[in-house]
Amino acid sequence: MTANPDKKDAASRVGLADLGDTPRPYQVRLSPAELEEAARRLDVPAVQRLEADFTLIKSGVLIHLTGKLWADLTRICVVTLDELPESVAADFALDFTTEPLPEVTGEEEVSIEDDEPEPLEADYLDLHDIAVQQLSLEMTQYPRKEGAEMPSSGKDDRNLSPFSILKPN
Repeated sequence: MTANPDKKDAASRVGLADLGDTPRPYQVRLSPAELEEAARRLDVPAVQRLEADFTLIKSGVLIHLTGKLWADLTRICVVTLDELPESVAADFALDFTTEPLPEVTGEEEVSIEDDEPEPLEADYLDLHDIAVQQLSLEMTQYPRKEGAEMPSSGKDDRNLSPFSILKPN
């Protein structure tokens, strides 16, 4: 945790010491300046809305977070490069642990399972950051305008390969 966090960061941070075995609700609504920063982080033209509701519960060293996310953003079509709107609504769940990662030497093989809790390095959770990260996971991977098709070369594209130009005529 930084010594002098700015107000935006402090407002979205939940101290782990404030959590207990009773579920606690939290809400995140990004301000216009925070939406601009989110758009920069996500490399999209604009994020018009990003809201999230969270419920946190702590049990020993484990923190369980459930959430619902709503967002409206502007994307770029991968075919036409035109802007297009995208709306996202998603439920998600994350698990964290306050236990540090085990020490690893160069000779050990480490495996990380998808369902293992994410280790926390700080004594807080930044809900603003979690909302932006979840949006990045929920966005359409290759946004495409309705009806947009890749242009055809006029040849039979099914048999084309990156090496077809090397073939003799």
